[in-house]
Amino acid sequence: MKHKLFILQLVLHAVAIGNSGKTFERQNAKGRSAKKTGYMISGWSKTLSNPYTFGYIYLPAFLAISIASCIAAPYGVRYSHSLPEAYLKKIFAVISLALSIKMLILFVHF
Repeated sequence: MKHKLFILQLVLHAVAIGNSGKTFERQNAKGRSAKKTGYMISGWSKTLSNPYTFGYIYLPAFLAISIASCIAAPYGVRYSHSLPEAYLKKIFAVISLALSIKMLILFVHF
């Protein structure tokens, strides 16, 4: 049963990328689908000589991230439900602060 669920999740990830062009108008305000389609279309002619690419999307990296997400997501959900809400808020605050500092440092260097 878990094997079938894993394959279903992989198929759903692939369909989400492949279907993004069809739902472009509906999700354009959110920007999710537009970015994926934009990366594929705008980089198509520039990356023809590079193997395993669809525009600016590198397929081995896409597959690795998709598979890792499918494997890790159930564990993350289970772990987050076992932690108290206050602790999760503190973790989120620390991660947000760390990313903000990193972005500020990168911005100042340029």
